[in-house]
Amino acid sequence: PAIPGGGVIVLASVLQSSGIPVDGLVVIIGIDRILGMFRTAVNVTGDLAATAIFHTWYGQEMAIPPTSKSKEAAPLESSSA
Repeated sequence: PAIPGGGVIVLASVLQSSGIPVDGLVVIIGIDRILGMFRTAVNVTGDLAATAIFHTWYGQEMAIPPTSKSKEAAPLESSSA
């Protein structure tokens, strides 16, 4: 889940519906918090690496073309049936 610690809530509901006691969930919460920080760091590092590679390969091709100095809006084309 996209919510920090959301996996623990899902795990608690799955354990409860399976009939497994959720007493040990307190230990999992402490460990999951630390592991969540590492998962976030790996995710951010991967995103940064992919962005750097993409920029190296396609940097100049993806440059934003300069816009005209005019502040006037372009007219919309209407299609009437």
